[in-house]
Amino acid sequence: MKKFIAVMMALVSIAGAWAQVGVKIVPEKKIFLSGEGQIMCLTITNNTGAVLKLKSEPYYSWLDIHVKKSAGQEELPQSRFALFPALEIPPGMSVSRKIDLRHFYDISSEGNYHVQAVVKMPNKVHMFASPEKMFSVRTGNPMWTQTAAITGSMKRCRFATCLITVKGVQKLYVQTSDPDTGVAYNAVCIGDWMGTFRPECVVDSKTTLHVLFPTTPILCAYACVDFRGKLVKLRYYKRHVGKPSLVFFPDGQTRVVGATEYDPTPKGEKLPDASVVPGM
Repeated sequence: MKKFIAVMMALVSIAGAWAQVGVKIVPEKKIFLSGEGQIMCLTITNNTGAVLKLKSEPYYSWLDIHVKKSAGQEELPQSRFALFPALEIPPGMSVSRKIDLRHFYDISSEGNYHVQAVVKMPNKVHMFASPEKMFSVRTGNPMWTQTAAITGSMKRCRFATCLITVKGVQKLYVQTSDPDTGVAYNAVCIGDWMGTFRPECVVDSKTTLHVLFPTTPILCAYACVDFRGKLVKLRYYKRHVGKPSLVFFPDGQTRVVGATEYDPTPKGEKLPDASVVPGM
């Protein structure tokens, strides 16, 4: 009898310890463009008083991410099983990881989505879920499109510049997609758009898109995005009188004329806040 009571007390103690694990998942932002990295920040807090060791096994992951199109609907099927790497959390500490939902879900259609994280304990009995968080996916409003052959390949790429309004600010994106299937390869935000003139867009011989656009009343931004949707260059220029423009030279170089290159980050010992950089 004493042995039974001791075992029960131990089990109660273990269950109480597991109950001190906190789970939270938060979208990096509220609105994503279709094809853009859908980054979620997962935070696990260990208040058990012991090291928490989370480890996956073949066909078994210690972490499940559930996504629903809207509240009350069935979960979306995974396009690929997510097997997360091992994680060790010291007692009294929190550990955060960024997770891109594109790796195991097809979330390309426009709409509102709900995401939830479930952490399974090493005893494979207890599990703890985060509160659900909502985010939205938008297809955007294309301002310009062009389909180009990918250099050195038989494939083609469709470039598009799109606008999404976030809290009253128009964000300019470059989206790359397969012109035959319509599936987006990627999407990247290149800055705020100040609608004084339409973006100037040119695709070069290396299948790289060059975009020049106004981002403040006196500044414009020059961005280069490759066919994979990766931002390879972003520079700012202070405008002169008139509208600046892009000029291509025979050697392949590109130059912005009618403006002077400008670094908008303030100088000083204190690190600048990202919010003071126009277009970010």
